[in-house]
Amino acid sequence: FECGYGCSDHASWNQAGFRSAMAFESDQLEANTHIHSPEDTVATLDFNHMLEFSKLAVAFAYEVGNAKTS
Repeated sequence: FECGYGCSDHASWNQAGFRSAMAFESDQLEANTHIHSPEDTVATLDFNHMLEFSKLAVAFAYEVGNAKTS
């Protein structure tokens, strides 16, 4: 997907020649209508979703950390 402004810190790393990835909790940046807004508070968080996404992030870090380089 395209975000139109560099997406996140990973874009700067990628432009500098480092392999990078952007893990995001949805296939669309607009899926969370509260993100980066005044409504982005603890009251609007989905803790069950955060737990599942955290499991994915840990698995990703493990895989990247154990990747064999050629």
